[in-house]
Amino acid sequence: MDLFDNKERTKIKNEIYDMINETHKTYACCKTCIKIIQLLYQIIKQEKKKEKYIDIIIEDILEINLCNPYLWNKHFYYNIALYTEYFLDNCKYTLNIIKDNIEKYIYKSYNNQNDLYIYICLPINPICKTAIMEQQKDLNHNINIQTVFFMYSQYL
Repeated sequence: MDLFDNKERTKIKNEIYDMINETHKTYACCKTCIKIIQLLYQIIKQEKKKEKYIDIIIEDILEINLCNPYLWNKHFYYNIALYTEYFLDNCKYTLNIIKDNIEKYIYKSYNNQNDLYIYICLPINPICKTAIMEQQKDLNHNINIQTVFFMYSQYL
């Protein structure tokens, strides 16, 4: 004897698929938020070489289109042809959600990327905490690789 008849089973499957899809969309938004912050951080770092006043740099950054795929390609080396359509939709959606928090916290925490993740991305959804932890884990892993490479280079 089945717990649910066929109609109910299909309805439950659709509800589960919708929940999974919504969770995936939220998580993708969290990951995009992290990438937007990394982009901001890269631009600030680059502009500090030309301009000594951080306020001017931040004002200029707030005026540019952060969802410009060519800007992302410049800083992250993405293949624009592969990501443009999905990227633009997701970036615009995410930027619309986080724009106020960027303006609110960028002046306070422009030099601390982890604080920006917490202040800007975490309010999107608690799921973002997992994405932030993954990002920090990846960063620590990359630092370890760079350290080993540096030590090996010194040895040679």
